[in-house]
Amino acid sequence: MSKEVSQDDLLAFLRWWVRPRLLSFPRWEFDEIINEGYEVCMSLLPSWDPDKGSYITYLKPRLYDYLIRKYRKVNGITTTRYVGGKIKTRAANKREYNFTDLGYIPGKPNNQPPPPSSIPWDRLTPKMRDLVLLLSRGYTQRQASRIMNVHESATTKRIKRIREHWNDIRYTSHDGTGEQEIE
Repeated sequence: MSKEVSQDDLLAFLRWWVRPRLLSFPRWEFDEIINEGYEVCMSLLPSWDPDKGSYITYLKPRLYDYLIRKYRKVNGITTTRYVGGKIKTRAANKREYNFTDLGYIPGKPNNQPPPPSSIPWDRLTPKMRDLVLLLSRGYTQRQASRIMNVHESATTKRIKRIREHWNDIRYTSHDGTGEQEIE
């Protein structure tokens, strides 16, 4: 087997490899993933031994790990895992999301936009507030789930709780008797 891999073959492999993994890199466009993947492949190929298999067999199990680490580093995504009360930084299952690209930083009162008047802002948890802000900016539940790094069912449950809080306020009168509706 030859140790030379043509650029066209490598790009065809990367296009094939990237398509099913687009959702793993939501902040990068398709071409950006291809370019970063090409750089990673060029750094990995010198250690490839053609006698042990094709370059595709060599790159497939290695490419994702290198690319996701690069993606997380470029986008400032922290990767930590808590095991037995200790922090392990080897693997990632918790992502700290930030809203700096949306013009909002959670936890800073002077930077928060005014809450919508119909939502009982003081009764909501910080995660519920973040979810309300994302949804009010036009993100879908699925997109908000990915940004906050929670399962879609958790987002659905939070929305249900937000609606319950909203209904409590909506159907309670000023004097607390519940006889008149507040608009």
